[in-house]
Amino acid sequence: MSSNLPMVLTLSLLTLMAGAAIGSGIFGYALGRDGLKGITQPDTPSTTKFIQRIAKDHLNRREPVFLKEADILSSVISKTEKVFQTPSPKISPIPSPGAPSPNTESSTIQFPLTSQVSGVVMIVHSLRQDNNLIILNVSLQNNSVQSVRFLYSFLTVVDDRGRVISATANNLPGEMPPKSIEFSGTVTIPAIALDGAISLSLSLPDYPDQLIRLQVSGIPIHGDTLR
Repeated sequence: MSSNLPMVLTLSLLTLMAGAAIGSGIFGYALGRDGLKGITQPDTPSTTKFIQRIAKDHLNRREPVFLKEADILSSVISKTEKVFQTPSPKISPIPSPGAPSPNTESSTIQFPLTSQVSGVVMIVHSLRQDNNLIILNVSLQNNSVQSVRFLYSFLTVVDDRGRVISATANNLPGEMPPKSIEFSGTVTIPAIALDGAISLSLSLPDYPDQLIRLQVSGIPIHGDTLR
């Protein structure tokens, strides 16, 4: 009996260990099951529906349309030709007698047109068109006892619509001595800048004090004013 005692103890110990392991497993399972109560699987679309949606989106997607290089060049050349073939604006003719016109007053203005401030005189003698340029014949004279200077970048030309027009002064003096002679020159304006205009105004201040401002308004630029 004494010889079987170790074996009996060993088998008893193994039985206790097996029972403890089984009990621990059952307890862990029950604990985990209680912890997962109320948790459900997320509602996700099936793989088949997901694949079908991707296929449908692919079919509905429009393929990009590539323009041909020849078509692009043809369109650019056509638009460029239209720009460079734009005709030069024509000066509006004087309305016939008796026809109603809001610009009747400006058509009666006659040259020369004069502005005089403190003994300094600017005269617009006439106007003519030379190809694509409108040319005003202008003269300046200083009858005062002081010299007068001008900077022609300050020359301002405005049409009857209020548009500021780019203009260039030629052969007009930068400085006039006291009691000077009359100096003649021109003011040139691109005809295309006057499209639809009826009259012009010139404004020229002295430099640098700008105490004198010569201004001639209502210069007609249509009809028989062109010579």
